[in-house]
Amino acid sequence: SEVARKLRLRPGDPLFIGISGGEEEHFTVSGVVRTGGPEDDQVFMDLDVVQRLAGRPGEVSLIQVSALTDRVPLQKTVGLLAGTLPDGQVKVLNQVAMAETRLLGKLTWLMALVAVLVLLAAALSVTSTMTATVLERTREIGVMKALGAENRRVAQQFFQEAGLIGLAGGVAGLPLGFAAAQVIGKTVFNSAVGINFMVIPISLVVAVGVALLAGRGPVSRAVSVEPAVTLRGE
Repeated sequence: SEVARKLRLRPGDPLFIGISGGEEEHFTVSGVVRTGGPEDDQVFMDLDVVQRLAGRPGEVSLIQVSALTDRVPLQKTVGLLAGTLPDGQVKVLNQVAMAETRLLGKLTWLMALVAVLVLLAAALSVTSTMTATVLERTREIGVMKALGAENRRVAQQFFQEAGLIGLAGGVAGLPLGFAAAQVIGKTVFNSAVGINFMVIPISLVVAVGVALLAGRGPVSRAVSVEPAVTLRGE
């Protein structure tokens, strides 16, 4: 952005660049980068073009690597890079590494908080739905118990309904959640989000489990129905 400001350039404008007194080559500005850091004073080009302009094909002076170190420790990653680049000097930018670690930690806690809030909202929804169902079917429950249905049988029936609600919500939520993740990934991080197939069964189990837990209150209410009182219309 600083280069663009000083040279009064905008995307689509022509730019002529030459290195060490060589011939200038014509380029077109494709975009303006603004980070608030030293990148604002730099010009970004394809590596092979810069190597050709500098007359140093196949050579690089600096490689910057951003690596996830949640599974592989940072020092081990440094050792692997040092072994891969024996002629290079591998350094760790501790300030950047710590900043990225703190950012990822905060994002993890934020996503966990959002997940907890979503689960609480889902649990409240299931509880309200099951409570309404129990109230609507109070007379049916009374008739079932008057005909000899045990409390275990009544509870089993309502738990099955709660489980089906959770399963249906989990199946419907998977594609919606994946689509929302793609939108957030593209908007915030400018990157697509890969799907982890292990998440599918875990999400379904969690959805059913939350629905069953949320249905315990309404099921207890259904089990406590007194057949005689209900059939009298009280």
